[in-house]
Amino acid sequence: MGKEILKVNIDRKRQKFSKEFKLNAVRLLKAGQKPATQLALVLGIRRNLLYKWAETLAAHGGDVQTAFNGPGHNKLGKPHTLFALRTNGLNANWRV
Repeated sequence: MGKEILKVNIDRKRQKFSKEFKLNAVRLLKAGQKPATQLALVLGIRRNLLYKWAETLAAHGGDVQTAFNGPGHNKLGKPHTLFALRTNGLNANWRV
């Protein structure tokens, strides 16, 4: 009934990239001198990361001060929707 889930490589760690690295990668992508695939290979990252970083920067209106702060949670300074719903629900429904 239950399937056993095996991880391929349990020692694999997530890569972390600095804000400067992300900004430079997006700048190179926007320059358009190399295709995104080639740029990703040179930088040693996945191509879709370039597009995600460009989208994140665009979502912040190109403001380098607010983009890429922290581990990627809490976009645009808004509280997480599920967290807000839970805390509001607790405040409304669980009064003592």
